[in-house]
Amino acid sequence: MKGTWFGSYVLLRHLKQNETLDPPPPSTPELGKFRGEPVYPRSAVISLKTAENWMRSEGRRVKMGELPLKMGKARAGTVTKLREIEMVREEVRMKGEGEDGDGEKDVMQGLYARSQTEVYVSDPVIDVSFFFFCSEKSSENLFSLSLKGIVPKNNYGNIDLYTSSMLPHGGVHIPRKNKTISLCVCVCVGY
Repeated sequence: MKGTWFGSYVLLRHLKQNETLDPPPPSTPELGKFRGEPVYPRSAVISLKTAENWMRSEGRRVKMGELPLKMGKARAGTVTKLREIEMVREEVRMKGEGEDGDGEKDVMQGLYARSQTEVYVSDPVIDVSFFFFCSEKSSENLFSLSLKGIVPKNNYGNIDLYTSSMLPHGGVHIPRKNKTISLCVCVCVGY
């Protein structure tokens, strides 16, 4: 029996950067004290993620109006993200805010719980038909061009498809890349 209570209880100082108690401590029952610190049940600990991590890992986005439960240091996983963080640091340095002890600026980002997110639903594929009127001297002709569908894309022209729920309604995921693009161009299908 010795040592079995470690998995059942937690002290606030032992929580990781991406963990918090839900509901917050006044609402979570305090089970007792250990050397003057309150002890809480391990079942009240929840994991937090950034908005980007929720999108990439589970295809979820933060609900409108939700405030982060906790703030954590922004970490760069890509060169683009590193550049964004450096730009924010430069802006903060220009304003003269947010220095810690060694003069380095920390860029903070919000951490959210699963209850603060919802499943991301992509915009549907849009079917578009174009009609052209061409009038010649004696007769009017009607020309039509029909595109099979316009696929919604992000700001960079890519399709965010991390989970199956992110597939736009009316679209089909074809995992092969070799000849798919040239085939889509031939049949006027968005890709």
